[in-house]
Amino acid sequence: MDTRRWLLLAAIATQGCGGYYASDAVTFGTVVYTQPAPNADFKPLRTYYLDLTMDVFKDGAQQPSVAVPDSTVQVIATRMTAYGYTRVGAGQALPPPNANVGLRLTLFNNSVTYYYSWCSPYWGYYGCYPYWGYGGTYTTGSVATLMVDLRQTPPPGPPAGQRPVLWANALYAVKYSTTPDAVTRLNNGLNTAFDLSPFLKTSAAP
Repeated sequence: MDTRRWLLLAAIATQGCGGYYASDAVTFGTVVYTQPAPNADFKPLRTYYLDLTMDVFKDGAQQPSVAVPDSTVQVIATRMTAYGYTRVGAGQALPPPNANVGLRLTLFNNSVTYYYSWCSPYWGYYGCYPYWGYGGTYTTGSVATLMVDLRQTPPPGPPAGQRPVLWANALYAVKYSTTPDAVTRLNNGLNTAFDLSPFLKTSAAP
């Protein structure tokens, strides 16, 4: 299955989607952005699957994927547990049937700034950056995370097998490599994204 992606090179469009307007801080790549899907209900959710590989794009071209750092896996596990989720399928290449949602990270390494919209084949179907999410200006070393709803069979395309996205976050200019300092910035950005996303809490949360 080929990866589908589109680069939007005009400095327009996505920040106005769904009535959302990005601040200058987001536009210039200095903060964390996080947004739930409109009308998303996280209360019934209980389980999550984390993909241990991270998609990588360099100046718009997809590169070989890299492993999610172990410390980043632990950050996600700690924060998801606090919000009432149990991890399932740890170490598996595909999410198990009892996974309510799936999480996958994408790293953008760019020498110039793009507005991005992309779709990647997630576990046999597509996960796409949602129309209601702010597409960015993704500067060098930015990371985006999607939470994909796994509870229902993917609807028919196009694109074939696209799952609904429940949550999107973007960490601007936090990671450009797998050096310790870069991973620390990634982990700090993820912690901030979870701090800004109390709506993720399930009814099982303490």
